[in-house]
Amino acid sequence: MTVSSVLKTLSVATTGAIAIAFSAGEAAQAVFIDFRRPGQPVDFFPELTFFSPSGLNVTATGATLNGVSKNINQSQFGLGIGNVSPIEVNGRPGIANDEVLSLDFSTKVKVNEVLFSLASGEDNVSFRLDGDNSKSLLNQVLGASGVFSFSGTSLENIFADVVEIGALQPNDSFFIAGIDVEPIPEPFTILGSLSALGAGTLMKKQYEKRQNKVNSDA
Repeated sequence: MTVSSVLKTLSVATTGAIAIAFSAGEAAQAVFIDFRRPGQPVDFFPELTFFSPSGLNVTATGATLNGVSKNINQSQFGLGIGNVSPIEVNGRPGIANDEVLSLDFSTKVKVNEVLFSLASGEDNVSFRLDGDNSKSLLNQVLGASGVFSFSGTSLENIFADVVEIGALQPNDSFFIAGIDVEPIPEPFTILGSLSALGAGTLMKKQYEKRQNKVNSDA
């Protein structure tokens, strides 16, 4: 049975409950995760996990396009790839040619924006979202602002567990300073909410029946 058919079945008894559950899901708040480390020396990690107050967490790892793992570095600029000074990675700063930063989220997210550091207006960036269906967006010009918005692109409203950000051109280089996402409730979380609300509705009806019987017998 699909999720949609389960929802239709539940809607027969809990129409009001469904409206409540979905309005709660739609109200998911955007979460900005800041990867920068101001005032601290650069450090290197095989992987690094960030936790948000909302409970969402994300683990960052680095690799080449060929799948060879590389350490990531964290500095005042955010996340780069490599074991040397963050100002010089393969002769260029941050994430450079043929390097990919992977962000593995604890739940599916919709990406709103990615914030870059030390990116020129001519740098290109490539994205890949891995979720139920993988989609890529290649060689996007960052522009001078250093902010890339997914709004209006083919990746808008795509829900993904893993976000990959890479530099594919020889002269591209940048750091990932932060990412703005919206966590998406899992279908079974929604179904659980519906079940609980449906049970509550049933209990209320049973209570009202008993009260009516008591009143009629009095």
